[in-house]
Amino acid sequence: MRHLMNIGRGYWRFLLIAVLVATVLLSAPASLTHSFKPTAAKASDLNAIQQENNLPGDPTWNDFSSSLTPDAISGYGSKISVNHGDSLDLFVTTTAPSFTIDIYRTGWYHGAGARKITSLGTFAGVHQPIPQPDPVTGMVAANWTKTTTLTIPPDWVSGVYLARLNASDSNKSFIFFVVRDDGGHEDILFQTSVTTYQAYNTWGGTSLYNNNTDKSVFSGAHASKVSFDRPFNPGDSNGAG
Repeated sequence: MRHLMNIGRGYWRFLLIAVLVATVLLSAPASLTHSFKPTAAKASDLNAIQQENNLPGDPTWNDFSSSLTPDAISGYGSKISVNHGDSLDLFVTTTAPSFTIDIYRTGWYHGAGARKITSLGTFAGVHQPIPQPDPVTGMVAANWTKTTTLTIPPDWVSGVYLARLNASDSNKSFIFFVVRDDGGHEDILFQTSVTTYQAYNTWGGTSLYNNNTDKSVFSGAHASKVSFDRPFNPGDSNGAG
């Protein structure tokens, strides 16, 4: 069943470039002539997202492993989208003895692409299994033991965030999530295509388009249901995020 593709840099870059395009659009001011020059406007003229994206970034944020199996280190969140004050449970598996979790917000940041917001600390490595697909629907849900819980502070600017997982053996992966501000009154609303990402996600061997297992448990050509309770498989290069 566990016929899973290895992680490649091409996949990471596909997803992360898509995320950056979104965050650049979100950072656009009222006058599009200034959209790629956030420093040209006065600070008082910038909205909260533009002010955030004008801060110094960390160009090493996307230094992910060039080749990585899902067992090496991967994870998922209890929610794909969270509002200020919400709690986000993180679930991680790794074969390394320990790992750290750093939180990044993606955005302009003078071309760096992301800014490190905080670190959640060091955690003991736990290897959690890749489950079999449901024999009827083909759905794969990890149902792992929780690693830690992140409560979203009220001052975090809305946008696309990454929880970067840094294994002690130098492997790296990430958990993707969106931070919302449901109390905001912005003129522009951006919606990420998270259901499309999950439809193409083949972690565990199945997606709404493929069945990459040996079909001994689930024999269908593709799953009829998918779950967000699993990591994204970075071996995919067909639109999954």
